[in-house]
Amino acid sequence: MAAASLRRWAPLAALVAGAAALGAWLAIDPRATDDAQHAERLLPDFHADAVDHITVERRGEFVYLHKHPHYGWEAVLPRRTARRADEAAMHRLLRALEFASIARHVTTLPSAAGLSPPRACADVQSIHLCIGADDALGGGVYVERDHQRFVSDAQLVDVLDLPLEHWVSAAPPDAGAPLPRKLFLLDPAFVNSLDITRGGRTISLLRTAEGWRADGAPADDGEVRATLDALAAVDGPSLVPVTPFPIVARVVARAEGSAAVRLVARGSGVPHVCMAPEDGGSCVFAETSLLERLSSDPLAWRPRRVLSLRAADIRHLVVGEIALEPTAGAWHLTHPQGKLLDNDHLVRLLATLAELRATRFLPDATPVSPTTRIAIDAITLIVGERSEAGCRARLGDSVFDLAPSTCADLLAPLIRAE
Repeated sequence: MAAASLRRWAPLAALVAGAAALGAWLAIDPRATDDAQHAERLLPDFHADAVDHITVERRGEFVYLHKHPHYGWEAVLPRRTARRADEAAMHRLLRALEFASIARHVTTLPSAAGLSPPRACADVQSIHLCIGADDALGGGVYVERDHQRFVSDAQLVDVLDLPLEHWVSAAPPDAGAPLPRKLFLLDPAFVNSLDITRGGRTISLLRTAEGWRADGAPADDGEVRATLDALAAVDGPSLVPVTPFPIVARVVARAEGSAAVRLVARGSGVPHVCMAPEDGGSCVFAETSLLERLSSDPLAWRPRRVLSLRAADIRHLVVGEIALEPTAGAWHLTHPQGKLLDNDHLVRLLATLAELRATRFLPDATPVSPTTRIAIDAITLIVGERSEAGCRARLGDSVFDLAPSTCADLLAPLIRAE
């Protein structure tokens, strides 16, 4: 009886299993080849002997591997002395990249195909390559090549998803290794001008008796000082060739009685930027935050403090439908009547308004969807919807972003819950 029942259900079970397998396979678009022995190469133009630099990124850190003209492959980790690269590790990496083949083309998002997202990446011959975990269907790993998705050889995980120290040889450093190199040879306290060119545009920052100015308009002194300090902090024990890294920004700094410092920022496609003298053939890795500071947009230098008030000077305050006035040294509700004021929230609101600071300015035409309006005497601040990143606000013609804590203080309820 049981055997007969099993035989009766066997065709249906086979059909269900086949449908499930087909559903998974539909996420993958197999590309047939004329000869199974000549699979499509993942990097068709890659030749190990012709490669002279590779960048490997893993979990937000990276190692830059480049072939020294005299003694072979070298491994450079940010702010560390260059070391000989491990020859066995380099051999395995180069061989895996040269012979990696494409098993299948992925036409859906990785998660829909049962594939893990990328966990290690490499920049090779202007190609950005990322690898994930094992393919859910077996027989390879998920790979992104620029904007294309594939399943490729499993050995790519073995050669890329490794601790970065894996690439450094255990041998002692070479004699005569480069000493720490400082590029910004000016004291930030004495710099009186800074020109930044980026995206075909130059902005000129000039120190005056009233403070820094950007193309003649007031600039945020704190932002300028932080940028100069970041430039002065660029140094490193290892210089790498600039060849692979295109110039993304230029900097010219001047101080009275000193020669101008001319530097270029080179994009490296990894979580760092490579800084170099304008005419130099080598560069030093610096944090990406420096590149973010090197902006030629006047909005980036606008003073962050957008309000400067004293609570004692405010005579009328309206927050949405709530109106308040100071009487005999204390604030009182004038509308709505008969409600209790939350004094703790009011104190934080007044302190925030007294020194309201923007995190970023946006073009004046940027729309702001009002959540509430705050009228301080003749000034009106429009505050937009709050999110994890903060909120957007408008004051006069200026549009800017505010920090999450600032938004919380501006939008906190001023009337106690009954």
